[in-house]
Amino acid sequence: MSAVSERSGGSHVPNPLDRVLDTLTDLAVWAFAIWTVIYYLGRALGWPTTPLLVATVLLTLVAVRPAWRHSHGPQTGVNGLGAVVGRQPTLLALAGVVLTAGACLVHLGTSPMRYAAGWALSVAALVPVAWVALTRERGTRRDAAEEGAVPESVSDAAAGARRRWTLPGLVASLGVTGAAAALAVLSLLTVRKDADDVFYVNKAVWVAEHGTIPTRDTIYSDQVLPALRGAGTAPVQSIEVLQGALAHVFGLAGGSVVYLLTPLVVSFLAVWTLWRLVREWSRERAVVAAAVAVVYLLWAVKDGYGLGAFFIGRDWQGKVVFACLGIPLLYLALSTWARRRSGYDGLRLFAIGAACVGLTSTATLVVPPIGLTVAVAMLLCGYRHWWGALLTLVYPVVTGAVVAASNTGGEFGAVDFTSAQAFHHVVGKGLFMAVGLAAILLAPWLVRRGPTRVVVTAGSLAALVVMAPGMPDVLNRLTGAGPILYRMAWVPAIPALVGVLATAPWRLERAPAPARIAVVVLVPAVVVVAILLGGKLLWTRGDTSIYSGPEWKYDQQPLEDARWIERTYDGSTPVLAPWPVMRGLALSTTEVHGVDPRSFYLQSLDEPAAQHQARIDLSQSMRNGNPKPQADFLEDLDRLDVEYVCLDDAKKRIREVLAGDGWTAERHNSRLTCYAPGG
Repeated sequence: MSAVSERSGGSHVPNPLDRVLDTLTDLAVWAFAIWTVIYYLGRALGWPTTPLLVATVLLTLVAVRPAWRHSHGPQTGVNGLGAVVGRQPTLLALAGVVLTAGACLVHLGTSPMRYAAGWALSVAALVPVAWVALTRERGTRRDAAEEGAVPESVSDAAAGARRRWTLPGLVASLGVTGAAAALAVLSLLTVRKDADDVFYVNKAVWVAEHGTIPTRDTIYSDQVLPALRGAGTAPVQSIEVLQGALAHVFGLAGGSVVYLLTPLVVSFLAVWTLWRLVREWSRERAVVAAAVAVVYLLWAVKDGYGLGAFFIGRDWQGKVVFACLGIPLLYLALSTWARRRSGYDGLRLFAIGAACVGLTSTATLVVPPIGLTVAVAMLLCGYRHWWGALLTLVYPVVTGAVVAASNTGGEFGAVDFTSAQAFHHVVGKGLFMAVGLAAILLAPWLVRRGPTRVVVTAGSLAALVVMAPGMPDVLNRLTGAGPILYRMAWVPAIPALVGVLATAPWRLERAPAPARIAVVVLVPAVVVVAILLGGKLLWTRGDTSIYSGPEWKYDQQPLEDARWIERTYDGSTPVLAPWPVMRGLALSTTEVHGVDPRSFYLQSLDEPAAQHQARIDLSQSMRNGNPKPQADFLEDLDRLDVEYVCLDDAKKRIREVLAGDGWTAERHNSRLTCYAPGG
């Protein structure tokens, strides 16, 4: 087979649908990055959110033309097995495969010693491909020629004339679009409760109701108490304020934008971005790589929180958007910069760094290792534009430094896990783990040669560095990030790597056609079967359900009770009610506050000691069943100015205490009776 036929046979030239959706994805990145920068300014100056939104829209319009001009971008390369084995050192490739198999086998055990041995084998497995990248992937002009890419000196118009999109390529893009749309709709029907929503959703609800950015606590008080210590204190993430600002402009409930609009948009963009990334990385059959990547994304680690446990089950939260969308976008931008080195790509690297920080403070920890490792790899490989990868670090590093210097971030807590536990928590165990680890270690051999291989190899090396034995304690001493450091295992874009692994271009040039076809079908089939057997489908988890219509991600009964209390209570003091109802209040309104929407946050709540102890005791009185209240129950109500107590039928002892003090039943529904102090 000639080089020309190889280069044309498996390529995916972006078609009009690709260009439109690629452009829209880039515009979403630009818009959110601009919003994040403006958000800090608005927060500091106390500006309302609507003018900030208008400014964001106007500035985003400036990016429309350059985003469209550069949307012709990535093309899938083509080389088959002949390229993998024939053009590359066969012995080194085989050594990488053998060491990868050994690492996977050792990691089947979860003891610290086995993890250390498996990690060492993993490092050894990457050494051959790192050596190949260092010695053979130097410069850009030669690599472009070998891959059939258009040299930088050739104009975009000339490139379009030489390579045209095909009908099969358009059909593939339509298929990905349909899958993305289907999963977006499915995200509206999927309900998975998460206790952290008390923080995320409550902030959006406040902004929706007031049109301003809160700077103090809105969960337990009306900005009377300081903001919660820890991640919630540092004004880093901007996504919740954006959700609330949109709700305020359009007259929607904050929870509706969080629970319905955000999953719809993010689920679609996450699938489409995977498609863009595998188009950039895959040698051929990018549509198969995308399909397998989505399958991986829908399957969860059985006993942990792999990306499959997030995705459409929790993709209204900034940290989940970062894991499922932000990290693939980051690798896409780095790969594109390494390949074509345009000014637009450099600015987009900075924008993605800012956008990631706007999603979650975790980005200040996860983005720098990726960008720094890619920059070093490009430098060692002789790329003169290596410095561009550092643009991704600018916003995360500066933000982290400012937060640390201002001492507004607080302490996250202690590290209560080892590297082994963090690895298995995210990557999984058994067969599921083997798929993810094999993808991390083997994908660098299987992606397009040249700059792409350098970026992917660097990403895998960065993943091993941050998951080294003992690394959580080291990073905690540097950052104080404590329990969230397990998220360093998000560094590799595992779904895309698994997709590349499934389309390993094992083409046997001299074998009969049926044998070649069998291999092409067998490899992705084996990977998919391993995912299905080793993982757990998102909706088979006990905490995830599918409803017949779009729903907020919370139990409907306590949410209805919370809305009933909001409608019927005209006071301004806290309400004591069953835990699920107080949590529902935090999700639906900031006009009425529960005594304790989430007990876990009490350790970070800064208030006078007597009031704090009263809040703890009152919270405990609301546990399930018929608990006996503390002897100073009534005094605790006075300390927190509680003048409305809503009880279910089981709380007989508390009813008796209230009745003995002259409280009267004022309102009823089918589940609750609400009491107020007597005349």
